Amino acid sequence: MLTDTTIAHPVYYRIIERRSNGWAFKEGEPFINLFNEPMLAQHDLFAAFDTSMKKVAIELFRINGGLHSLLHCRHPR
Repeated sequence: MLTDTTIAHPVYYRIIERRSNGWAFKEGEPFINLFNEPMLAQHDLFAAFDTSMKKVAIELFRINGGLHSLLHCRHPR
């Protein structure tokens, strides 16, 4: 008997490291790229999902219980 199955998978994975002065967004890599799409710049990738590093950092801050009063998101160099 055949059934319809949907598999959801991430497009990219992104490592976000908590540091004493805020969140550090590390460059990610495509998890799966079935259609050989071009790699997006980090800003464009967040925009494609209607979010930003600042919005993600705010949510991570909330999840973390607001333990640190300084919220700062930046690109690691």
